[in-house]
Amino acid sequence: LTQALMGDSGIDPMLVVFPAKIGDQFLICSDGLNGVLSDFEILTVVKKYSEKKEDHCPNNLPCYHDYDEALAVARKLHKPLMIDFTGFACVNCRKMESEVWTDPAVDKILRNDVVLVSLYVDFDKPLPEAEKTLKKIGNEDFKINTVGQKWVYLEASRYKTNAQPLYVLLGNDEQMLTSETAHYDPDIQKYIKWLEDGINKYKEGKK
Repeated sequence: LTQALMGDSGIDPMLVVFPAKIGDQFLICSDGLNGVLSDFEILTVVKKYSEKKEDHCPNNLPCYHDYDEALAVARKLHKPLMIDFTGFACVNCRKMESEVWTDPAVDKILRNDVVLVSLYVDFDKPLPEAEKTLKKIGNEDFKINTVGQKWVYLEASRYKTNAQPLYVLLGNDEQMLTSETAHYDPDIQKYIKWLEDGINKYKEGKK
């Protein structure tokens, strides 16, 4: 930008290549910050608005973040349990929350007819030492040292996938209420039908 404003005939942009990985965050700004704010000050601002919060619930929905706790609440309230396998870095999860979950009919169901548990598979909070363990996924060893890895194992071992978002409706016996799980799909009516099919099956089982 400076070169262009100075009217240089030839502009030589500076390119720096960094390896990127899932969960990285990028701050795009002008070079006006260079020398004005320190790296620490910039990092403080970025962390303030991007910090992973374990108590975050999409769209201010009532939700839980621990499977066993949510299951106990579902049993107490006599409601189906809806698992939302999600991730802080999951783009399609955010699309479902902003484009499908905000539909009034969907929002009403999620608030009133199910107990929602959002399990963030990339939550890197360390587990207590007593809960850290080694499991098997297929023939491979899988270390469970963080909260997120605990939910990765739950999803992969029970539902044979590691894709997000993944939605599962369970009865109080932890059995699936629908023949299939739900995934990213912007079709609101299809999602409502999936929710209603599971809830209706739950109600039929209570009769």
